[in-house]
Amino acid sequence: MEKELSIIHIYENEKLIGYGGNQDWFLDSWAQKAGCASVLASQLYAYYLSQESTSKHDFLEIMNQMYQRFTPGKMGYPFLYKFARTFCQTMKEHHVF
Repeated sequence: MEKELSIIHIYENEKLIGYGGNQDWFLDSWAQKAGCASVLASQLYAYYLSQESTSKHDFLEIMNQMYQRFTPGKMGYPFLYKFARTFCQTMKEHHVF
């Protein structure tokens, strides 16, 4: 019996570098400090699309797209219900229900 969620494996130069994203990968310094909601949304997005692995470059593209939707303010992105509504809308746009 598997006791772990199926977390996306991230590769760079054919080497496994992690399980899921890392906000330190953002090029923008503010996103590096406050982009945790974007990384979480990217994780969930990959999970619901049943992605098992991808490159760091491709996952960073997803993270940047999510950052546009989950742009943090001075206190980050502390809005649970807004996060949920925005994420559900994103998934609906990608025809994932």
